[in-house]
Parts: sequence; structure tokens; C-alpha cells
Amino acid sequence: MPQMSPISWMNMLMYSFLLMNMLILILHFEKKNVN
Repeated sequence: MPQMSPISWMNMLMYSFLLMNMLILILHFEKKNVN
């Protein structure tokens, strides 16, 4: 496995962070709509 550069690591972290935020937002709105 090739060594990953710091920039790609940061990109991966940012991407996963954004994905998690979107998931949380969607879940939050789903709960709001149910109530």
C-alpha cells in the first residue's frame, strides 16, 4: 500500500466529516417531520 500524503489525508477527513454532518442533518429533519 502506498504512503498517503497529508493532503489526501486531510481531504479524506473533510469528506467523512461532511458526510457525517449531512447524515446528522437528515436524521434531525426526519425526526422533526415525524413529530
